[in-house]
Amino acid sequence: MKFFFLISISLLISINLSAQVPQKMSYQAVIRNFNNVLVPSAPIGIKISILKETSPSVYLISYVETQTATTNAHGLVSLQIGTGSVVTGTFTNINWATGPYLIKTETDLTGGNSYSVVGITELTSVPYSLYSANGPIGPTGLTGPAGATGPAGPVGPTGLTGAAGPTGLTGPIGLTGPAGSTGPAGPTGLTGSSGSAGPMGPQGIQGTSGSVNAWSLLGSTGTIDGTNFIGSTDNVPFSIRVNNQKAGRIDPSLFNNFFGYQSGNSNSTGSRNSASGYRALYSNTSGSVNTANGNSSLYFNTTGSENTANGNAALYFNTSGNYNSAFGDYALYSNNTGIMNTASGTSALRLNTTGSNNTANGYNSGSALTTGNNNTMIGNNSGSGVFNGSNNTMIGNNAQPTSGGVSNQIRIGNANITSAHIQVAWTISSDLRWKSDIKNTNLGLDFINKLRPVSYYRDKDESKKTEY
Repeated sequence: MKFFFLISISLLISINLSAQVPQKMSYQAVIRNFNNVLVPSAPIGIKISILKETSPSVYLISYVETQTATTNAHGLVSLQIGTGSVVTGTFTNINWATGPYLIKTETDLTGGNSYSVVGITELTSVPYSLYSANGPIGPTGLTGPAGATGPAGPVGPTGLTGAAGPTGLTGPIGLTGPAGSTGPAGPTGLTGSSGSAGPMGPQGIQGTSGSVNAWSLLGSTGTIDGTNFIGSTDNVPFSIRVNNQKAGRIDPSLFNNFFGYQSGNSNSTGSRNSASGYRALYSNTSGSVNTANGNSSLYFNTTGSENTANGNAALYFNTSGNYNSAFGDYALYSNNTGIMNTASGTSALRLNTTGSNNTANGYNSGSALTTGNNNTMIGNNSGSGVFNGSNNTMIGNNAQPTSGGVSNQIRIGNANITSAHIQVAWTISSDLRWKSDIKNTNLGLDFINKLRPVSYYRDKDESKKTEY
């Protein structure tokens, strides 16, 4: 549907005590649709352009802004030009004295930015305050008569003290006074140079042997396999730290095994978890029976259980989803609460957040699915065009649905397939349990006799096999 507008422009001038020019103009428009009916109480988007006519029918864009407003009950919308979101130009830099200027309005009745051109209206007058800001300077007026002498001003502050005068002549030396008391002792003098070394003393008594159970910082020798070890002999978890940060933990009570800088960093009560890699299972608190292998795999998991993530950032955003399996970089990367999903391949099911029971095998397979359930995608990039549909099956390289939101669709192969073969004919089941409203028909032998049997072969069948 097309729309047009009945436009009324009102230029309002405000002068404040500081004599500053208000850099804006008031604008009003009455909005009607194609049937000349008012459009009341509705959001609209307006794009306003100030054009300068440089020659007949030739315009230079001086300023462009966009605004969003709502019409009142009478279809009237009021704006302040100069206060919108600037697209180009500076409103305060418009030299109104070098016109003529025109206003171009474009609108979108949905409140968006898909504007339609309404028209161009010439500004036949410019607000005096705007014109005076950059209009030509008028002639200097006559000098007025001298005013009366004003009252005396207050006394100023005391001035700064002047500089000191020169020092007078030195007087004669006086008589010698009595001797003063003895002053404190001066600092100790520098240490003298060392004397020559004395003769070596006799050898001391041999000390006791050190502990043979200590491990050297530079490595130990003479260890016995099966006898010497690093660890503990009690039922206390064994921990490793790097830069005073958790970097490894073997817990014999909760049966957790964490290896890697800050892997399993937040675990409190979660049990039977295994994490290997930088910050794998970093946020896990009470989730159990999870396996995370790879940088930041299962990073945000807190309470989710029985998940398996293998690959960089696999199941990265999973928090409470359960029974998910992800193999490959960014596989099930965005999954949050979805359950029982299986993704194998880089970016497989990458954007899935809450969808469940989905299976994707192949690079980028099902990568755009977000909330759909019970989908199966097999093949490179298969089903990457499914956004939120459910119960779809996509098999083959780049096998795609007819649209992103479809459900209950099977697609085998991509758009380049020229023929499809199967060893036996397809069978369409006919089962009473799947039918309703079954009635007798009057189509009998006469109807059958009118049928025209034919034979043919399919256009893209390279073998040109005859079918009936």
